[in-house]
Amino acid sequence: MLSSLKYPGSKWLKHLALWKHPQLQPHLPQTELLSSASLKHMIKTHPIVFIKPVIGGGGRGILKVSSAGAGQYTLQHAGGIRTYSSLPLLIKFIQSQTASRQYLIQQGVDLIRIGGRAMDFRILMLKPARKWKVMGVMGKLAARNKHVTNYCRGGSWIRLEDALTQSIGCTPEDCRIAENELRAFAETIAGYMDKEFPNIDELGLDIAIDGERRIWLLEANTKPQYKLFLHHPDPRLYSKISAMIRALRYPGHMTSPRPLVAIQHTARMKQQT
Repeated sequence: MLSSLKYPGSKWLKHLALWKHPQLQPHLPQTELLSSASLKHMIKTHPIVFIKPVIGGGGRGILKVSSAGAGQYTLQHAGGIRTYSSLPLLIKFIQSQTASRQYLIQQGVDLIRIGGRAMDFRILMLKPARKWKVMGVMGKLAARNKHVTNYCRGGSWIRLEDALTQSIGCTPEDCRIAENELRAFAETIAGYMDKEFPNIDELGLDIAIDGERRIWLLEANTKPQYKLFLHHPDPRLYSKISAMIRALRYPGHMTSPRPLVAIQHTARMKQQT
């Protein structure tokens, strides 16, 4: 059963699970499974759309389509940027790139930026004792002229207060309020994810703020990467996160260390034999 999954990997499955809850719908970008019909509809409906593999991570395989008006379109992908003056030609190329596996198409969000670089936020949540805990929040900056913020795609980390100060001019008090809002939103998402997938105990939420300061959930990762928390202002946080995730992922291997005397005794016995 789907509810028994510990690491649901399908972006589409997780989107459907959250879309069932009307309270969340204003914070979820419009998302459809990719088809010829959904591609035409979404491109005509939104100035920017993203096409993502249903299964996958790290920003791999993501395409960005922008409508430039007057029948002009721009396609950005790992290989660079292409321009098209015809929707059928654009669709034909996209179909050639997405034929090998299932994709979804998602409304683009107008992300806040720093120096022209798009930015979103990773909120890490863990459930070590049947209760979700927000471990921390970090900003992710896309590399210049790139369309994804993932570190493995050239993105970089930025601390939350610096991100909000440099992008939307938050005062220290505004930053504290914004962080509390992001944390509360993350806890809301975790609560709904818990209802649909009660066995999950990790969440890496990719959350965006748009130009009107509206909060969006871009993706809910259930086996998240967390190395960017090496750069968190709390120098102890990464070690704490790492230990907790090891305990969650490999509970049978988390045993107490053997006393040094016992180890030395074992070593002597081996030498004697």
